Amino acid sequence: METETPVMQESPAPTSACASSDAQAISVVVGAYPGSRDIMQKVWDRFYDGNFKILEVPQEKNLRDVFIDILKDTSIADRFTYVPANMVPCTHIAEATLRQAYVYISRDGRKQYNARIPITADKDKIAELLLKETIQDDENFAKAVAQSWPMEVGFSFGNFITPVLRANPCENVVIEAFLRKFFVAASQEGFTAITGLISKALLHE
Repeated sequence: METETPVMQESPAPTSACASSDAQAISVVVGAYPGSRDIMQKVWDRFYDGNFKILEVPQEKNLRDVFIDILKDTSIADRFTYVPANMVPCTHIAEATLRQAYVYISRDGRKQYNARIPITADKDKIAELLLKETIQDDENFAKAVAQSWPMEVGFSFGNFITPVLRANPCENVVIEAFLRKFFVAASQEGFTAITGLISKALLHE
């Protein structure tokens, strides 16, 4: 006597609004000074393949207020990486590179957590920290957000980052950074000074 073999049906894909929003949520937020949004969009489009969102950040805006803006934005994932303004990628950047925890080591050996380096955090943890009145300054706030065992990076060693903080940076130093560093991290004045170099050397415009 023949028997029919039962056919296993696949479970339907989740259709809840939560599942949909999780799948589409943006996990990388790139800060940009006012007036620099377009070129930051271009350079990140060129060197990063994942989804990201440009967030306009005035230079004087403190880190706490930036994170408050991120918390309010429902298009940003619960776990996200904030790339401070204006970190310019100089080579292809993998998501794992952004997700790594970092601490900046200054020339005199001091550790700095609020130092133009990517910060990965959870919205729940940020919300908890914002309620703590004991953490007011950006450095201690960034340190509290920081993950354990951060990788040490600095200008004076390695090939991770070159800061450009003056309005008259050495062009040769900037070009060298474009050729061998992962990032150039600029102040608003520094970024204005190197905009032409970014367009020519990185975007080939």
